[in-house]
Amino acid sequence: MFDSASHPCRNAINAMILIAAISLLAGCKRPSDPIPELSSRPLYSKIFEQIDRAEAKTDPVERCLSFPSPPHLHWPEQLIRVLCADLFTPVMQADDIKVLIDRGDWKALHDRYSGYLERHYSGADPEKLLYRAFPERSWKSAQEADRYTRKWVAAAPNDPFANTARGAVLVSAAWRARGSGFYSAIPDSQKRQTYKLALEATLHLRKAIAAEPKLLPAYYHLIDAYVLGGKPEWVPVAMQAAIQQSPDTYYIRNGAVEYLQQKWGGRLRDMDALIDDSKRILKRNPRLAMIRINRSREPGDQESDRKKYKLALAYYREALAFGPDHAALVNAAFVAPKLGYHVEQLIYLTQDIRFSKDPRDSLMGRALIWESDGDFKRAMRDYDAAKKLYPLDAEIDKRISAAEKRGKELLRK
Repeated sequence: MFDSASHPCRNAINAMILIAAISLLAGCKRPSDPIPELSSRPLYSKIFEQIDRAEAKTDPVERCLSFPSPPHLHWPEQLIRVLCADLFTPVMQADDIKVLIDRGDWKALHDRYSGYLERHYSGADPEKLLYRAFPERSWKSAQEADRYTRKWVAAAPNDPFANTARGAVLVSAAWRARGSGFYSAIPDSQKRQTYKLALEATLHLRKAIAAEPKLLPAYYHLIDAYVLGGKPEWVPVAMQAAIQQSPDTYYIRNGAVEYLQQKWGGRLRDMDALIDDSKRILKRNPRLAMIRINRSREPGDQESDRKKYKLALAYYREALAFGPDHAALVNAAFVAPKLGYHVEQLIYLTQDIRFSKDPRDSLMGRALIWESDGDFKRAMRDYDAAKKLYPLDAEIDKRISAAEKRGKELLRK
């Protein structure tokens, strides 16, 4: 399965999850904490059973809603409802688009997307559905995404939806060209390719906005294109233009606030101004509470880099009090076991599994925790779930084989 919107830092984050889970097996001193540990199993058996029941559900929205939220956080039910609807309400996938492109039915494609746009502004669809209508993970490969969007935009060069789809694919290609790591360490050849792809994406996305100013996904990907193209100072301009079209928008603000962090060259006062502006309309869109997450997550990342894990975890807990942010969850899951808080790590990984469209690494990390507790049934469930996501992943096969072997050895004792 191909994720065309992968962030360059994601591989590093995912690696940290696995390292954190593996560190559990080595053991460490456990300082006192109000969150009980795995040894206090009776306190958590009810939560584990709720997780079991949720993961048995087949309807994705109902499954998301059924998970227990972290006991030490207090997420509003309204926020959980809208996030689950955003993420898991069915929407057009790559296979649906491919059929129409192969048929050359450009009018049908335009009409389908026009319907999503109309329903978005009427409030009939969840807010993120319009963004998800431009597939990210359902393309089978980067090559397939490139081929089909190139064909679409060639046949309908002025169509705003075709240009947005093409721009989104080019932004993803630019992220891959950039690679991970610090910008200063990236070879010049990679930088040139990144700039080239980002510029091409910018042209398509600006063309889409000119044809249809209300098309928020075009602004969303344009923000990335500006950063990748070396123009981060243009991010606020794109954000404000989108907000003029949709004053209550969360996902545009959230896409922009990432680049207001200091590690991207942003300024805290700009982030604070965006947070204050979001507070005014919080009642109209409960998602906007999550804009504040980056404000606490960034110092948490800094303290984690300094190996000041207790302080880092305090920042992550503060950030996560506003909602289930992916980066905050996986970073907190990395830090928690450093302090011996393995149940807390399990809870964060569970929430990432709950709210992620691609939870492979969190499933693998949580499986290790179940294994360490001798709970091979739950561990195998997680490994099997990861295998369904990536059937050709040899690492998952190795982990499944090793877990089965350990389970049999324990039964013989």
